[in-house]
Amino acid sequence: MDHLSARPRIAARLMQGVALAALCAFAAPALAQETPTDAPEDASAVSEVVVTGTQLRGVAPIGTNVISMSRQDIIATGGVSANEILTKTPQVSSAFLQTPTTGLNAGMSIIRPNIRNLGASGGSTTLVIVDGHRLVGAGVLQTTPDPDVIPPGVLERVDVVADGGSAIYGSDAVGGVINYISRRNFDGVEVIARTGFADDYQTTDINLTAGKAWDSGSAYVSYAWAHNDAIYGRDRDYVRQTTPNNGYCGAGTIFANGTNYAITGPNPSAYTAGTISKCDTTDTQTFWPKTDRHNVFASLEQDLSSSVSLDVKGYWARRELTTNEGLDTVNLTVTPANPYFASIAGETSQDVRTNFASIVNQDHRSVLTSYGVTPTITARLGGDWQLRAMGNFGWSTTKQDNATTDPTVAQNIVNPYDLAANSPATISAILLHNNAHGKQRLANGRAILDGPLFHLPGGDVRMAIGVEYDKEKNNVQNGTVPYGSEGSIARLVGSREVKSAFAELAVPIVGAENAAPGVQSLTFSASGRYDDYSDVGSTFNPRLGLTYEPVDGVKLRGNWGTSFNAPSLTDMSGVQVAGGIFSSVFPYGQSAPWVIVVAGNKGAQLRPQTADTWSLGGDIRPRSIPGLTLSATYYNIHLKKVIGLLAGQPYSPQLEPFFRDNVPCAQAAAEFAGVTVFSPLLPPALTCAFSPTTAILDYRVQNLGEIKTDGLDFSVRYDRPTSFGSVNASLAGTYTLNRDQALVPGAAFINRLDQPGDTRLLLIATAGAKIGALQASASVNHKAGYGIDPAIPARPGYPLPQAQDRVGSFTTVDLYFDYAVPTERLKNETHLSLNVTNLFDQDPPVYGGTASGASSGFANGSTLGRLIQFGIRTKF
Repeated sequence: MDHLSARPRIAARLMQGVALAALCAFAAPALAQETPTDAPEDASAVSEVVVTGTQLRGVAPIGTNVISMSRQDIIATGGVSANEILTKTPQVSSAFLQTPTTGLNAGMSIIRPNIRNLGASGGSTTLVIVDGHRLVGAGVLQTTPDPDVIPPGVLERVDVVADGGSAIYGSDAVGGVINYISRRNFDGVEVIARTGFADDYQTTDINLTAGKAWDSGSAYVSYAWAHNDAIYGRDRDYVRQTTPNNGYCGAGTIFANGTNYAITGPNPSAYTAGTISKCDTTDTQTFWPKTDRHNVFASLEQDLSSSVSLDVKGYWARRELTTNEGLDTVNLTVTPANPYFASIAGETSQDVRTNFASIVNQDHRSVLTSYGVTPTITARLGGDWQLRAMGNFGWSTTKQDNATTDPTVAQNIVNPYDLAANSPATISAILLHNNAHGKQRLANGRAILDGPLFHLPGGDVRMAIGVEYDKEKNNVQNGTVPYGSEGSIARLVGSREVKSAFAELAVPIVGAENAAPGVQSLTFSASGRYDDYSDVGSTFNPRLGLTYEPVDGVKLRGNWGTSFNAPSLTDMSGVQVAGGIFSSVFPYGQSAPWVIVVAGNKGAQLRPQTADTWSLGGDIRPRSIPGLTLSATYYNIHLKKVIGLLAGQPYSPQLEPFFRDNVPCAQAAAEFAGVTVFSPLLPPALTCAFSPTTAILDYRVQNLGEIKTDGLDFSVRYDRPTSFGSVNASLAGTYTLNRDQALVPGAAFINRLDQPGDTRLLLIATAGAKIGALQASASVNHKAGYGIDPAIPARPGYPLPQAQDRVGSFTTVDLYFDYAVPTERLKNETHLSLNVTNLFDQDPPVYGGTASGASSGFANGSTLGRLIQFGIRTKF
């Protein structure tokens, strides 16, 4: 990553690189690319659509594979949100065979699609865009675009490009790009309504779209509403506690004079020594949150003259989630100062482990409101040259609140032996209000000039050049105040500006005019982008691609490039707080006291993470078997300067300098001045009154080590018309060959495929048919199991006591039916649909550990259970 002083040299290198690439193209070896198969509703507008992965009109991305979901594919998933429709795409490993839930007690964590499961903590290694442009970030402790602001009913298709794309789009496109593409030229009124149910669960969604097309343009507006119930841990038997609850369950447990007593009623003298309260803490926690969502999406396209057109798209979305933490666990020290104190065995102090779930509402309410508008002016300049100028503006507000309790007040006024006997006034006196409020803003402008430079025997050499400006702002307020009061809470503000220039060139060396035996087509592309960040420096990222078609029906493709993603504004502003702090991470004999640095990035010199990416692949459509398509792609990613957290890592010498011992206290105080620290022995402001030396655990967001991963994507598809309609079958998947990680710079690489959370194989097999007005298909979804190294030992007394050295595979079956009602009966286009997800109600595999954030008794997939959805889709 170069710094700001290198800008002139890098900008010049961009232009030089494109020119050199054009010259080298004529002698380059040949590979090839696959063209997306799905077109927009308005087929005449294909040449005006910028395909995902390139800024060139009418040119599919060269050297890469585009995985496209058509509108029919989107409908067949049964997904009611933009995230849910990705559950059929194996390359999007965070979504495939997953319920796209934020998990237990996650509040308003935005679901972040993740191609290739790169898993970096900072920013995002997958770029999510809508109609080729970015979305405003959302959340409180994260800066992440929320795909669910776009309802599935307005989508024409979704493109997934599982290759590095920073040379085209800039930051985040390391694992790839997901582009949600909205419908065009809609005319009429369409209503989509669905209702579904599973055990202890119901869902309903409605989408109404109305539009009008005329000779010079079109407009439509779409409204969607969706609601689903909450699912609690008690509703699914595979959701279970994996760690001991230590007496917090039920009414709680008293520890007095070295003996524990389960609280069994209002009379302490009746408690039995040596007992402890027990329960499954996940029973009252929400596994899947209650959701209410409203979306509005509008589009206007209008020709202003014979050469100038206007395109404006806008959206508004509001999503409310209600989760429940289940147990508000507290530790109380109860003494005679408490008027309800009752000695059990002559003690004058009791340690009480209890929870206030029975007297305090545990609901955690999160509300996200987001809206944006994107106007685009297109000017046709003659000679097939075009200038596109886009403005993109977005705003989001995220509010989170829930009640909690103050144990220091509670231990002196609450009756711990009979929680139900506490008065409303007592409960009110112990309440606190967790309040978090995030505001994020995006202002984005882009201008692109593209067209043909000159003609070669293979076709037109096309070029696109452009500039882009991006400004983001993040305002976070977060804190705990007396209930019913907004109070004074911490405020953190972050902002940045990004200035960019980019260029792209496509050179058709061999085409229809000069094809020869063994070379039917040969196309080369070169692109590069320069991004200048106001806070983390500048970077230049090139990309080269090749397409080669030796004979009709056979294409080979390949590409190489570099990509990056900048740390998010959350990472930079220091509101990212590490979890999983352990007091035993240091080796025995460490100095005391010790300090944990948990937030803030002052002095951390956080920089973007970078990646080298390349892939080789091919597509075969044999003439002898019409309708058959075979595709395979090898990919290779080397991610460096990984942005992440060390929280929860056990001490080892390779983790220096993040874990340091015997540091002079004065030196530590100066080094971390103004940075948030946590210590069980020191006050919040680091002082040196207790010890001349200290030990430091630096748990801030850092640039850490490296990830190397490679693998194979593959697909087979067969479509054949028949006398009764058609039949089709497909198999698609991804297989990880290697996945190695060095936790910190200079550390040895460790095989992550032996660790919990990473599976080698994800695939989906589908078979279907169209018989007259009926379309039907069945899909088998599969995630392979994986080993656990080191294995989980047998743990008597734990909720899951058995030893475990492997997590099993997870396989489900889905059904889809669509019946087109004959128009002579209803006089309009009407479809009735049935989706059955997880037909055999399979549970995900058992997992008794807590690695990779899993602590709910299962891993390697998730499910709502057998979900049955009935739908109707009609257009007037």
